[in-house]
Amino acid sequence: MLFRSGQRLGLVLAVDTSPQWDLDRIREILAPAKALEPIDKASLSFWQQVADYYHCGLGELLLASLPKLLRTCQSPQAALGKAWQRWMASRPAQAMAPWHRSQLHSQQAEALDKLSALTRGFAPVLLHGITGSGKTAVYLSYISLLIERDASAQVLLLVPEIGLTPQLAKTLESTLPPSSIAILHSGLADNLRAAVWLAASRGELRLIVGTRSAIFVPMPHLAAIIVDEEHDASYKQWESVRYQARDLAVWRAQQRQIPVILGSATPSMESWHAAERGRYRRLSLSERANLLPPPEIELVDMRKIRQAAAGLAPRSRELIASLLQEKAQVLLFLNRRGFAPLLQCSACAWLSPCLACSAYQVLHRQA
Repeated sequence: MLFRSGQRLGLVLAVDTSPQWDLDRIREILAPAKALEPIDKASLSFWQQVADYYHCGLGELLLASLPKLLRTCQSPQAALGKAWQRWMASRPAQAMAPWHRSQLHSQQAEALDKLSALTRGFAPVLLHGITGSGKTAVYLSYISLLIERDASAQVLLLVPEIGLTPQLAKTLESTLPPSSIAILHSGLADNLRAAVWLAASRGELRLIVGTRSAIFVPMPHLAAIIVDEEHDASYKQWESVRYQARDLAVWRAQQRQIPVILGSATPSMESWHAAERGRYRRLSLSERANLLPPPEIELVDMRKIRQAAAGLAPRSRELIASLLQEKAQVLLFLNRRGFAPLLQCSACAWLSPCLACSAYQVLHRQA
């Protein structure tokens, strides 16, 4: 579409036979975009619902949903083709090892049976599993089951952080066909991100693993949505169009009449309340996947310790010393380092610089 002195990509959402502008103010459409397939009606309806709820313009939401390459490049076809070929060439030929149900322990198998019994229709499920209970194995088994039932089925798996995406995708590639799995997040190159987006909209990918923005990817054969670590604050978008991707996952599943699984070891209060009221079905995994007992937790009241060397209790120092003597590793978590993050003079605004780097020195007050 010609827009003043340049070209712009436009999406036709409806055709009005009686335009509200004068005909001489309407620009001619140059040609349809060959790189883009028609977006399915369900995705368009979902975008409109989100725009109405969050009081934003539909165009503003579409700009945030479309990959940058499709919005800015005048001829993206060649760039997309090369990116897709490079991505496909980097995929392993096949999965490394098939996944067997026998690898699940009793609680995992019970959860999988209840998930597999979900018939076609909206079914929100809260999968509450303690840390190390093997929720990922349940996801993987359920995804495999859906694809076995329907070869064209698509699944959207949301994760809170970019750092978790490649690791989880690698785990899934060990069982599912690697060429049918793709990751989608803001850290990808623009051409690869656009290629994956288009492949998903054409139904060529079975599984999309992505961060919060992946909730807007058109998937015409969407069969289920999984939100891992659903309590994480990273699912909230605070810039541009503001939204909560976990809530949008539930909305999209309700609109498409498909199951949505919210997994967490520490569920959000909203999801827990919905499960308590019966709006969500709750499945629990109270055992660790390796069936080992949980680690022992010992609380030490530091108020009863008069002299704590380096801020550590004598019991902690004894355990650290014994573990280091056995060549073991120790990890310390500190809720705060120092008395103040920096030292500043109120008269001249001097800050305490570090002589070895560009950071500031942290003040440690002596008792």
